[in-house]
This record gives sequence, structure tokens and C-alpha cells, in this order.
Amino acid sequence: ADNTKTKADVSVIPGVLAMLTAAATSGLAASYFEKVLKGSKTSMWARQLQLATCSIAIALAGLMMGKDWQHVRRHGFFNGYTMVTWMVITVNAVGGILVALALKLADAI
Repeated sequence: ADNTKTKADVSVIPGVLAMLTAAATSGLAASYFEKVLKGSKTSMWARQLQLATCSIAIALAGLMMGKDWQHVRRHGFFNGYTMVTWMVITVNAVGGILVALALKLADAI
């Protein structure tokens, strides 16, 4: 049996429907998230601290349950970090601050 499909056999409708559904649910989620954040009296910096605390707790739990925990205990968490590693960390940190500022200052709703 020949499993190859020609262009005439392939339908783009499922892909288009999937993309439209993803775009619609993403937009709804972003609007709801912004509404919840803007309805709160918590400052942007406090919200960032809350999110960072949760992230650190989850990351530490994963580290302790993983196979690298003994290596980190012996050599330290920052062992093996290079300049490229620090650049990636910096880009991610700045990106997080920019997202927070965009959520605070831009309006989707």
C-alpha cells in the first residue's frame, strides 16, 4: 500500500481550525489574565516577587528530586556557568520585567 499523499489528498481545514482555536483561546486567556491582574491592588513588584518565589520553590523541588542534586551539593549551584549562561539568564530576567511592564501599562481590555 502506498502511504504517500498528494496535494489533492491533503486538507488544510483541520490545521486552520486548530490555529483559529488556539488564537481565540489565547486571546481570551490574555484578556482574562489582564482583567484579574488589573483588578488587584498588588503592585507589579510584589506580583513579580510572588511569581519568582513560586518558581524558585518548584525549581528547587525538581533539582532535589533529580540526579544532579549531589553534584550541586558538592560543587555549588553556579559551577560550570559560562558567560553565555549569564547572558541567557540576563535576557530572561529582562524579558520577565518587560512582560510585567507590558501587562501593567498596555491595555487589551
